[in-house]
Amino acid sequence: MFIDTTRKNYGGLVDHFVSDSISDTLTADQIRDLSIAYSVSRRSFHDNETIKQLNESVRQKDVVKGREVSLDLREDDPEAWKQQMAVVVDAIPFELVGFGTQNIIKIELALRNADEQADLVLMEEPENNLSFSNMAVLINHITQSNGKQVFISTHSSYIANKLSLSNVILVRDGVVSPYSALPDDTKKYFVKLPGYDTLRFILASKVILVEGPTDELIIQKAYFDKHGKLPSEDGIDIIAVDSLAFKRYLDIAVLMEKPVVIVTDNDKNIEKNIKEKYRNYQHQFFTFYYEQDESLNTIEPSVLAANLDETGQPTEIFKKAISSRGSMMNRDREGVLDFMSAPANKSEWAYRVFEAEEKINYPEYITNVIKHFEQHS
Repeated sequence: MFIDTTRKNYGGLVDHFVSDSISDTLTADQIRDLSIAYSVSRRSFHDNETIKQLNESVRQKDVVKGREVSLDLREDDPEAWKQQMAVVVDAIPFELVGFGTQNIIKIELALRNADEQADLVLMEEPENNLSFSNMAVLINHITQSNGKQVFISTHSSYIANKLSLSNVILVRDGVVSPYSALPDDTKKYFVKLPGYDTLRFILASKVILVEGPTDELIIQKAYFDKHGKLPSEDGIDIIAVDSLAFKRYLDIAVLMEKPVVIVTDNDKNIEKNIKEKYRNYQHQFFTFYYEQDESLNTIEPSVLAANLDETGQPTEIFKKAISSRGSMMNRDREGVLDFMSAPANKSEWAYRVFEAEEKINYPEYITNVIKHFEQHS
């Protein structure tokens, strides 16, 4: 059985469901009663005053000499009422419910039909990206399709992760890599946290892993200031992941020999938090960039340090870049750092830099990330 959710063609499945529902549920007498009720409704249409007025107007036109011409519903066979039955979902006609809901119903009906008719199911993009609750229902339908071999093509990391990365097969440059080779704890990690963009990471030709949106925004702006365009325009994908997830992504990268740039905080101890932590990931395809000064433990003090004047205070350009209506202009170094480091402002200051017309200075490790892609273009 082939299920293609990219096509809005539900007629066969829905008609089959309606027909089965009628024949499996109603007795012969009940079916006859419905046929009679349908005929009565047709006669009611014929007797409507508006249709009478319409036909009176048509007769006066004398369309065919010597013949009386009028308008009426098409004459149907006795079984025609079945074809007029339609599926209604939560009081909404099936044709008008969302595409995602239609997909769920379509797949459920198809898999139910396949229980007795097929051993092999091919499914083309069963995505329902606008609703994770609908996606969860969809995954449940698929996983309950026991006793069948199911092949799924998908662009959804949710589907790939939730159905287990151990079943994913990667083909890259003619080399086939089964994800069953991943460490068990990494496979379990992505199954438990299916929101991670594993497929985005796999498909990216050039990728930077960063700890959060602050790093992502600053690297994008640094790249734009240098090249006049965003990294994505050069095929560079910046993916923000929790630092705890770096190893998980690197496990995937090891398997596929994928070049990866990792940008991380030193957290005041380079030896422990970077060199020792990633000792098993000193792979020729991996490059780590981080602040060398351990006193600048995160990106906030590191960026601020790159934008101090000769007196050790933030430059006017930098304060203007992170200001909202001049809010930073009267603050000293400590005041600016307090603002940048506040949990509520970590993304805010970076967004202001990203949007600002002013060009700030960037820490050396950030500029080295930009140079890396210049050397490996």
